Amino acid sequence: NRMAEWFIQTEKHPLDITGNISRYKKGVEILSKDLENILGELALFDLQARTKRFHQKGVSAELASACGRLKVLSSVCDVVRLADIVALPVRDVATTYSQLGTRFRFDWLRNSANRMSANSHWDRLALGTIVDDMWQLQYGLTLKILQHGRQDETMMAIWEEAHQERVERVDLILGELSAMPHLDLAMLAVINRELREMVNIA
Repeated sequence: NRMAEWFIQTEKHPLDITGNISRYKKGVEILSKDLENILGELALFDLQARTKRFHQKGVSAELASACGRLKVLSSVCDVVRLADIVALPVRDVATTYSQLGTRFRFDWLRNSANRMSANSHWDRLALGTIVDDMWQLQYGLTLKILQHGRQDETMMAIWEEAHQERVERVDLILGELSAMPHLDLAMLAVINRELREMVNIA
């Protein structure tokens, strides 16, 4: 579902299906074959758990692996698009994108939101909005860190040092949330705001 929404929201209309396939196919194939070496610990655990569940239900190993990858692959077009913008290899961009997902706990926060019970239709809409925001924030932060046209471990450290106060504030809140037995909508709204302010700083 997210992939279909992504194309509707991101690409020009009317959608050029053939052109989009040509633009994204190679990058998607590269990343799909190398996810185990790119993903962070939580995302990789989720992928393996989904694959195992499909296989235990009688799905062939090959098909179970393909199905297990679908959720992770919902973000690869963001990565391919970023690679095109910053003129870097798609795998390098995916590595930074994944590292940021781990560093600022985007993966964990989205998983928490997706598992959360909604008391009303409006709560469900709010949770969906927060999840969408976090995808956009991870994209935006990756772009900021890679906009100088290179990818290495120092780029993230340089960016964090330049914005130390804001990063420390986000880390403090993430630490508090990590100690909670369960997250709620209000907690997600607060960390989402803090992450947005961190990403949007000059």
